[in-house]
Amino acid sequence: MTKHLSEEARREQILDAARTCFVERGFAAARMEDIADTAGLSKGGVYFHFRSKREILDALVRREFTHVMTTIERVTDDERPFGERIRRLAQYFVDYFTSRPESARFALAVSEMATRDTGLRATLHEMQIAFHKRMTKLVENGMRSGVFRDDLDAESVAILLKGIMDGVEGLIAVGIPVDIDRLLTAGLDMVFRGVRGDGDGIARAAAEQN
Repeated sequence: MTKHLSEEARREQILDAARTCFVERGFAAARMEDIADTAGLSKGGVYFHFRSKREILDALVRREFTHVMTTIERVTDDERPFGERIRRLAQYFVDYFTSRPESARFALAVSEMATRDTGLRATLHEMQIAFHKRMTKLVENGMRSGVFRDDLDAESVAILLKGIMDGVEGLIAVGIPVDIDRLLTAGLDMVFRGVRGDGDGIARAAAEQN
């Protein structure tokens, strides 16, 4: 007999089980029976909460996005010094990726599916726009506070920062070993100090190419 849970807790149980099945088997191969078995429920118990496998997928995608956006919004609206906010955000993503590698694998699988599924692609596009807007706001806060240069293209910087995070997530998803502490240190150094050298260094690099 399954333990009595609230409706919300039961939905979360099913979503966790479905994520495992989608990552291990692929969305197309995973069946509702597989999700039910992984969750320790009857197939009818799964259908009571979700009408279809696709509805479960959509709920999973939204749940993962909500987790990330809630943190972004909290950090963006925080009153702490800007530098501390950036570090907290970076640490959150490091902890999130490393403690939930299945989330990274799920994100990669969903991105691959979106190359063929126009509905899913539209959903991801909508989410990326919302994410970029929040990240842009964060960059603009940094420009106003003097931590970042005031001549930056805030929106482009925000998109590039998201691309870096997606890249690290992708490495973790496919099991490539990464030194998270080194990446975090180097990433924060790059954000706060930039990667451009002094004028003499740029001149030397140009001379070496010629």
